[in-house]
Amino acid sequence: MNKFRIITVTAAIFAAVALYAQRGKPLPRTEPTPEQAQAFQTWLDVVDSSKTLPQMLQVIMHNIMVLKDGKVVFEKNLDPEWPADRPQHVFSASKTFTALACGLAVDDGLLSVDDKVIDFFPDKLPSRVSKKLKALTIRDLLTMQCGHKTDPTWDTMAGYDSLNMEIPLKPGVDLAKAFLKHRFVYKPGTYFCYNSLCTYMVSAIVQKVEGKNILDLLDERIFAPLSIEKPEWDMDEEGVCCGGWGLHLKIEDMAKLGQLLLQKGEWEGKQLVSAEWVEEQTRKHIDNYPNGLTAKKLDSPYLPISRNDWIAGYGYQTWRNTVGGFRADGAWGQMIVVLPEKNVVIAGQANLTNHLAELWSYWDYLLPAL
Repeated sequence: MNKFRIITVTAAIFAAVALYAQRGKPLPRTEPTPEQAQAFQTWLDVVDSSKTLPQMLQVIMHNIMVLKDGKVVFEKNLDPEWPADRPQHVFSASKTFTALACGLAVDDGLLSVDDKVIDFFPDKLPSRVSKKLKALTIRDLLTMQCGHKTDPTWDTMAGYDSLNMEIPLKPGVDLAKAFLKHRFVYKPGTYFCYNSLCTYMVSAIVQKVEGKNILDLLDERIFAPLSIEKPEWDMDEEGVCCGGWGLHLKIEDMAKLGQLLLQKGEWEGKQLVSAEWVEEQTRKHIDNYPNGLTAKKLDSPYLPISRNDWIAGYGYQTWRNTVGGFRADGAWGQMIVVLPEKNVVIAGQANLTNHLAELWSYWDYLLPAL
């Protein structure tokens, strides 16, 4: 090995060591304004008083962190069993970062969202491949419009461990085969059906083209630059990250990832994922009314469309908000809310029944002061 080669390799090693030494580096902090401090206290009072309400209206939080202009202005642990430094399963908020991994593969020129899904799974296809399945694209997976009328995901699960907030897979399950054999009722791209196996398929495809699973890909390209310690991500027996669930993050990790999306993929002067991809991932692609319903049928005096964040639109594995902006959204209230017009990120970890109760608490009590 020549002298130049030794110097180059040594420099690369030192750079890698320096990068990994920063794991856990905190976000900058600042004091809230008096108006913000009052809003945060009011929110805490509302959350505490909600415990006396019916379960569907309770806001049972573990942690919250609010960023304004890239700095933490509020953070609070509300459950000592789930301290801020304990990674928590973010459930379907994982989906947003599977889509981000897809963006890296697109940036690398290894994928197009118009690529056909069946081309990546020749060994897992059912004996009869329908025209609908042949037409299925990665874009259809990303927008939850694969053509299924029902979600096959829960058929692959072994149950829910409520104590540890985990969902294990059934032993021996083949998630790709389970997805591909499920009946395709609608033409892909025409019918919204929330479907976590769609996200698994994105994870598997990215792994095929990148040569590594999405956890390792994101760790190298996203988590390490953000000084996030490498998290855990549940995998199947083939070593593929579940994609639609299974990512475990600390509250500050969630806030950092929200800030990265707010900054359109830029972090400390480096473009980690293209701004074009982040804009495409987080914009509204479709109306996401469930079961083929229309806005008129869904609107009601009890839950007007203006307050229903479940039907405010859907991007690539990312939800839109009624108040603007977008969010990563996971079961039992794991939220990363990004509000570009306010330059705000709200990260929340919770264990509640109704996500809307959590969002409404943000919109009604935090947003006016931010």
